[in-house]
Amino acid sequence: MTLSHQKIMQSIFHIFLLASSLAVLTSCAETVNRPNVVDRTQYVIVVVSGFDSDPSAEQIAGTAQRGSGNSGIFQLKGDLDAAGLECKFFNWNGTVAGQFGKNDPAGAAEIASWIEKRAAETSNTEFIFLGHSWGAHTLFDVASQISDNSSIRVPFAVMLDASSALRGASPSKLPENIVTLVNYHTGNMFCWGPLKSERKVKNINLGEPTNGFMENGFPKYGSAFDISAHVSAEWDQKIHRDIYHRILAVVGEQSND
Repeated sequence: MTLSHQKIMQSIFHIFLLASSLAVLTSCAETVNRPNVVDRTQYVIVVVSGFDSDPSAEQIAGTAQRGSGNSGIFQLKGDLDAAGLECKFFNWNGTVAGQFGKNDPAGAAEIASWIEKRAAETSNTEFIFLGHSWGAHTLFDVASQISDNSSIRVPFAVMLDASSALRGASPSKLPENIVTLVNYHTGNMFCWGPLKSERKVKNINLGEPTNGFMENGFPKYGSAFDISAHVSAEWDQKIHRDIYHRILAVVGEQSND
């Protein structure tokens, strides 16, 4: 092989290596940046907000800057939407986004009715519940109302600083149709706190420093009387990321069964 031929072959080989490297990098980027490569069409995330957490008009329109608006949990819903998941948002009183002031809201019954209709549309649909504050109380009511419908399955639920203050007693046990639940809680005396140590409940104490949700003691998630910490939890990006990845992990595991 002549010197000129060798140079030509080296050039071709270098081009091949470059093309191969770009293909690998592109594949990795797609794997990391597109978490919806797994088919998740059978999963529906039902998101229910807490007291006074109806999203702003800008949030609904998708024009609000991150960290602004009236509903931190609606912002988290947007992150889940962006991951390719089907999500449905309700206020704690059963109204949809922007309609909290609607006369005579149906509450949990409205959400339960929507779930039953959605389940009937597509076979093998499964639901993941995500509730903050009063929204968690509402979702427990929803779970009870759909418990007789054996076709509706809730493999996973997340409650963020759930509260039943002024709405009745806190739940004594997990509804049977919720398979597993992660309960993020503060020390606020008006909230549920840790649920009973059942096999299918994981309690995460936001006020425990080793859990990594506070910096230099703030927000004061361990305080019994700091309402601002309860509000902070709704917007906390560390909590959002943890919830986000837990939901994606559950969806991925279920999809690969």
